[in-house]
Amino acid sequence: MTAKERRRSLDLGATTAHLLQALTLSIGASPDFETALEVVLQQVCQLTDWVLAEAWIPDQKVGVLTCSPIGTATTLTGA
Repeated sequence: MTAKERRRSLDLGATTAHLLQALTLSIGASPDFETALEVVLQQVCQLTDWVLAEAWIPDQKVGVLTCSPIGTATTLTGA
């Protein structure tokens, strides 16, 4: 592994640790599951530059995943 690769790996590790800390604090401050989920999706989108995020939640009654109504999207510009 080159010095550049090691630095990139360390930077990624630090970014991941920072994200996990921020998510943990946000989830802990959320009053309910839906708010926590929305905050997590927004923060992940900001960090990754994704424009859309959705979550699939287990439906225990029928044993399948269902798309949560909680999601986030940013407006695309310059299209």
